[in-house]
Amino acid sequence: MNVIPRIVSIYEWRDKIQEENEALIFIKTRGEKVKDVMSIVKKLHSYDVPAILTLPLKAGYLPYLNWIDEQTNPKEESNRKTSEE
Repeated sequence: MNVIPRIVSIYEWRDKIQEENEALIFIKTRGEKVKDVMSIVKKLHSYDVPAILTLPLKAGYLPYLNWIDEQTNPKEESNRKTSEE
């Protein structure tokens, strides 16, 4: 996760222009975990309609993508892979 503090957001909400100081958070995960992440963010976020977006991953540095895969893979699954190899 990356947190970028001190973002200024200007948007219309309930017929009024709003200006808020916010933080931008990037959460990197596997496709099958996106719904779980969205659910957690919605529960924890103070806004009625938080900006929760997913971006398609078309390419990336393979060692980094492998690291994300390892970090987001359940430990039980990792252990099974090791014992089955």
